[in-house]
Amino acid sequence: GHSSGYVELLGVRPRWRRRGIAPALLAAVMARLRADDIEYAELGVDTENLSGALGLYTSLGFAPFHRSTLYTIEL
Repeated sequence: GHSSGYVELLGVRPRWRRRGIAPALLAAVMARLRADDIEYAELGVDTENLSGALGLYTSLGFAPFHRSTLYTIEL
C-alpha cells in the first residue's frame, strides 16, 4: 500500500484566476503532505471543466491514476 492525502476541493473565483493562487495553494498542501511523510497527493477533476484545472494539475505533475464514471437519472 501507499499513503496518500486527498485534496477534496480547490476553487478560485473567476476574477482571481490566473494570478498563481491555485498553484500556491496546491504547493502548500503538497509541502504539508511531504512534511507528514505522505507519499502521494491525490485529487479528482472534471475533465470537461473549462476553467483550466486539468491543465494546472498536469503542469504540477499530477497524472491520471483511476477513472470513474458519474451516473445520473432524471427524477
